[in-house]
Amino acid sequence: ASAPTWYTMMSALRRMSQPVLRLRNSAVRAKSSANPIESYTERMDKTGRPISPHVWPEFLPAAGVAPESRGFIYALPAIAWSSITMRITGIFLTAGTSAIGMAALVSVNAPAGFASAVASSSIAPLAKFGVGFTGTWHFLGAIRHTYWDKTAKGFSNPAMLQSSYALLGASTLIALGLSVYSLPPTKESKGK
Repeated sequence: ASAPTWYTMMSALRRMSQPVLRLRNSAVRAKSSANPIESYTERMDKTGRPISPHVWPEFLPAAGVAPESRGFIYALPAIAWSSITMRITGIFLTAGTSAIGMAALVSVNAPAGFASAVASSSIAPLAKFGVGFTGTWHFLGAIRHTYWDKTAKGFSNPAMLQSSYALLGASTLIALGLSVYSLPPTKESKGK
């Protein structure tokens, strides 16, 4: 038995969700189906094709696509990348905050020691940019979502595309500013 692939895991998830899908889509039947009782999900399961071979290139061999023609057929729009980045920054912020909390449980001085080690290394500007971009993107994205929720405006594709590019530009500029800025030394550290 080989290790499960993404395709087999997605197929298993699809099979587990079929009773729910059948209830929801029971009235919708495919016109081209040879069997009028057969649903779209049942027909797709028989083909053995992955859900989205154009989005996930590792599925292409299972779909019978030649290795030399692999790659994305569908380019995700900037709006989708903006949404994906919002979720990823949320995950990074959660993981970072949890790591700092766990390090503080081990030793009260661990987070400060790690921060001073990074601050004195050559990767300090890059680390500051990464943390600044992650926090800024997620904060500004939350403001955008709150605006959408409160006003129900800005949902057209051009408006969402414009706000996605504005979010990228503002987050990058603010993160660059944060990465070059350093807090002035405190009076206590000057005397040491």
